[in-house]
Amino acid sequence: GKYTSTSILLHLLTISQTTRASYRATTAAALLSYSTRKHCRSTYKGDHEYQHQSIYSRTYTSLTKLKNNPSSDSTTSNVTVERTGNLNNINMKSFHEIILQCSDGVQLAGKQWSIQKSKEKNSLDSHKILCLHGWLDNASSFNYMVSNLSTHLEKGQLLEDQQRNVEIVALDFPGHGHSSHKSSDGPTSTISEYAFYVAEALRSLKWSEIKGSSKSHLPPSSSSVSKEKNGITLIGHSMGAAVSVMFAAAFPELVDRVILLEGTGPLARKSNDVSDHLRQSITKRVSANRTIYPQFSNLVESNETNNEEPNKHKKNSRKKMYTSLDAAIDARMKTATLTPGEQYISREAATALVCRAAVKSSQQINQSQAGGEELDLADYNGPVYFRHDARLLWPSLQYFTHEQVKSLLQDVQCPICLITAEDGWPVDTDQAEETLNILQPTIHKLLPGSHHFHADPQTAPDVVNEIHRFLQSEWMN
Repeated sequence: GKYTSTSILLHLLTISQTTRASYRATTAAALLSYSTRKHCRSTYKGDHEYQHQSIYSRTYTSLTKLKNNPSSDSTTSNVTVERTGNLNNINMKSFHEIILQCSDGVQLAGKQWSIQKSKEKNSLDSHKILCLHGWLDNASSFNYMVSNLSTHLEKGQLLEDQQRNVEIVALDFPGHGHSSHKSSDGPTSTISEYAFYVAEALRSLKWSEIKGSSKSHLPPSSSSVSKEKNGITLIGHSMGAAVSVMFAAAFPELVDRVILLEGTGPLARKSNDVSDHLRQSITKRVSANRTIYPQFSNLVESNETNNEEPNKHKKNSRKKMYTSLDAAIDARMKTATLTPGEQYISREAATALVCRAAVKSSQQINQSQAGGEELDLADYNGPVYFRHDARLLWPSLQYFTHEQVKSLLQDVQCPICLITAEDGWPVDTDQAEETLNILQPTIHKLLPGSHHFHADPQTAPDVVNEIHRFLQSEWMN
């Protein structure tokens, strides 16, 4: 049916109050002046999924539209999907759309930018940056940030002097953006699985290789970790910040530095609440599966009614329809104002996210394949629905305890840049101070803006200035 933007966003909030806040609360976990925050509310965390590995071959040259329909048996090679110009009023640096095939069949989509300063076009000595987005966001969250950062890097002298290139990739986590969804028979993924897909992505991009099942062969934390040549820079926003911390803790030899935007680590929950969390997750899964997977629900109902014929006229799944792309953008903006604290999201940031997350009402997507069309308001403003995996709204199956989160933070052995927003996600003061004491960030800034300050054209420049300052200092060493 058709829903107003307000009714849909309210539905999202009520269906997943426990999910959304969960990891976003952690996401904002370190602020420059925690004691001044007025809103400290507990939050929850949603589940996440995985993907990545080999890159499929396709080539496009389109300024506004992309149609990605990769075959599951395609040979692996670089995807070159060039998009440049002013898309949805965003002055973007040209990028390539990529699809990474995971070892478990999941496909991850993403955007890839390149800055060429070396005489060797495919220099093995490139700086490599992997961007990880937040919950229910996508790779377009980094459009403004990467375009702005690229301008800084291209104008600077450092890369010229070093004769080094820069490769930047922003991923769509599974079930987000243009990435495929996990299969229906598996459990909803936990945040830990996203770290697995980061590893798959790095291998697929040929940026690094996972070696050794234990960290016992690495130097103790008190000494410097022996890094691979050309270690990775992780930039994580919100949930992506938590994933960045987790991966850096598990594979310190692969990560040279981490930049955290409005987040630090996974949400810590009380250990004695584990049975409640398990019950909530199972109950939601049992009830929601009948809506999300009606084809299986029909079979269940048939068995329950003496093997009667399944109702073949039942709708495939109930998608919430927005009357227009503009209405979907309005809903995304409204959702931000209903979250804890004094949050908001600019129309430009919301537009970038929604145009990658929405699908025309007349189109059906193959959830087992990555790819799709990134909409453009200049070309289309008709009815749409969101393509994200509805299971992302479910309560998490598993959370970390406070002791586990603390251990992850302590195992991060690389320089940290931590940037938070004045009107970002509110966090507990004591937790934030403990996090700061453990991470000891090289750069720690509280900047104007809200939770998506890196995606807002008004506030992104300040964020990029700090990121650029951090990278310059690191790359000069």
